[in-house]
Amino acid sequence: MSAEKIRIAIIDAQTMLAESLTEILNREPDFTVIGHATDGESGLQLCRASNPHLVLVDVALKKINGCALIDLLRGEFPALRVIVISGTVDPYTVWRVSRSEPHGFLEKSSPLRNLLATIRSVASGTDGFSPYYQAIKNDWLSQPVAFHKILSKREREVLLRAVAGQPDEQIGKELEIRKTTVCVHRKNIRAKLRLHNDRGLIAYARIWGLDSRANEMV
Repeated sequence: MSAEKIRIAIIDAQTMLAESLTEILNREPDFTVIGHATDGESGLQLCRASNPHLVLVDVALKKINGCALIDLLRGEFPALRVIVISGTVDPYTVWRVSRSEPHGFLEKSSPLRNLLATIRSVASGTDGFSPYYQAIKNDWLSQPVAFHKILSKREREVLLRAVAGQPDEQIGKELEIRKTTVCVHRKNIRAKLRLHNDRGLIAYARIWGLDSRANEMV
């Protein structure tokens, strides 16, 4: 890849950011941005049409979320290098991203020089994860009390919706289970987390980044 420019696709929900990154990256002698998209579906089509070497993927995408898009891209393009750029960095986000196995992760608040270095590192075959991402993955997500080690997939789905304020009936409809089953899941979640009420659930969810994500699948 050293003899040719690194072909980059940008998939980010923020048009201004995508356009700004396009201008900045195109100034680098070894980069060329082949296009950008603002949602997962159009991002997938962009990659299919242009076959980039590397793609920058936002986590918060519509139509196809960032993690699901990474899974699709890695399935279709095994050689494609993937870097996640995210405005949200919490244990839940890091956990979701890590399951998709990208080659790098960088916070959107990072200095531009870090992005340039990460792109070059990942394009050359070396993983490029920010220190903060690695700290959360190694320290937070390794704890015995981490949500993914305690709660089942269904319990996580219920918890995400519960802390977003959805009533049990709505949760049941979305998950296609009975309202009474939702109540049982709530009870089991509190028991596993050793919490006595919904206030405790909300506090736990905020600590782990599980709040305000009722529309995310886990």
